[in-house]
Amino acid sequence: MIWLKRIGIAVAAIAAALLLATGTIYLVTSQRFAKTYGISPETVLIPGDSATVAHGRHILLTRGCQECHGESLQGHIFMDNGAMGRIVGSNLTSGEGGVGRTFQDADWIRALRHGVGADGKPLLLMPSEEYYFLSDHDLGALIAYLKTLPAQDNVPPESSPGLVARMLFQFGKMPALASAETIHHDAPRPDAPEPGITPEYGSYLTRGCVGCHSSDLAGGPPVAPGWPPAPSLTSSGEVSEWTHEQFRILLRTGDRPDGRHLNPQFMPWTYFGTMTDAELQAIWAFLRTL
Repeated sequence: MIWLKRIGIAVAAIAAALLLATGTIYLVTSQRFAKTYGISPETVLIPGDSATVAHGRHILLTRGCQECHGESLQGHIFMDNGAMGRIVGSNLTSGEGGVGRTFQDADWIRALRHGVGADGKPLLLMPSEEYYFLSDHDLGALIAYLKTLPAQDNVPPESSPGLVARMLFQFGKMPALASAETIHHDAPRPDAPEPGITPEYGSYLTRGCVGCHSSDLAGGPPVAPGWPPAPSLTSSGEVSEWTHEQFRILLRTGDRPDGRHLNPQFMPWTYFGTMTDAELQAIWAFLRTL
């Protein structure tokens, strides 16, 4: 029976090591999530005229904010499973449980551009690395629209990342879990190009694509377990063989040239497809340069 005793000791040792590793992962990542950032956001003009508010609504729709925050931006649990944990988009309105009730202009700027909440802590899975490059004009319009949202009473639960999400984050495979860590908060932002059907403006619009397709749009790993990898949008990918009309149809309907239909959970074409024809042409012009 000595061998049974040795097996029992080995199993206990392995279990203890796993418990220690799990505890360490939770401790270290919790410390990173609790870090405070002393950011004094820059001043951004936030007009309240109807044209600016309408432009802000267009920006919100084309960036897919409703995917995480809910159709009415009332707050939404958009990830909830044992491995990845629970990730919640906050209530953006001025209703009960909404940040719009207390947010000042500086809080909106800090959250959108820097990925940091009013308490100075990182916002979880908030893609501010994409919004950091929004022009002051576009950011001001977006905030102007957010301030007009009808109040929605909803107190969402707290986000609670699971072990797998924490492991991916700790080992650099899921940096977007706390984008505040990767943003160079004091770095100058390039001037936004004038809107138009140009590669330069198309490049500006595709800032919202880098979270999945990587910074050079050459494709990226799955955002989460069970997701497909993001394809390359450069000349090395199949998109280079498409026509502009096929690209436009894809973003308007989710239908690929080969007849397959894109799952909007993995590729939120329902939001990106609300871009104007001119915006889609600008993006296409930019993609053809890659």
